[in-house]
Amino acid sequence: MRRLWIALATAVVLTLAGGTAAFAAWSRTASTAATSLTAGDISLSATWATAPTLTALTPGATRQGVAKLTHSGNGRWQYQLPSSTGASTMSGLTVAYTTATGTATSSCTTTAVAADAWSATQANGSTVYVCVTVSLSTTAPSTVQSTPASIAIVVQARNQPTN
Repeated sequence: MRRLWIALATAVVLTLAGGTAAFAAWSRTASTAATSLTAGDISLSATWATAPTLTALTPGATRQGVAKLTHSGNGRWQYQLPSSTGASTMSGLTVAYTTATGTATSSCTTTAVAADAWSATQANGSTVYVCVTVSLSTTAPSTVQSTPASIAIVVQARNQPTN
């Protein structure tokens, strides 16, 4: 019986030693040259270049404004615009986005800016103009006709890698 315990203890010790040796044989380390890691920062200013006039909207009325998004910080960036702007504040109110080439509503293009989707990557320190078109449905309830509308556009932004 004593031999059985010695044999069993020897088997356990060899198994543990062999397991450690096998792990050590598969471990590997490597050294790298010293590098510098810099964290980026982002700041986005969103203002009206031309604010839309949202007073006394009548059924079928459409008003436009131009939002100016200015990036400061470092690195390239992207922006995202919401899709549900306006609908929660006034029944029948819709908001759509298109690109703009300047600050005036006459600079609005027909190129849509997708809501709830990230834009193309923008250059560091760039300014983007977005045309904001606000419309009141022709079937809007009479309780909202000819009343001032209110919209809040929450713009999201994120940095992108520079490499």
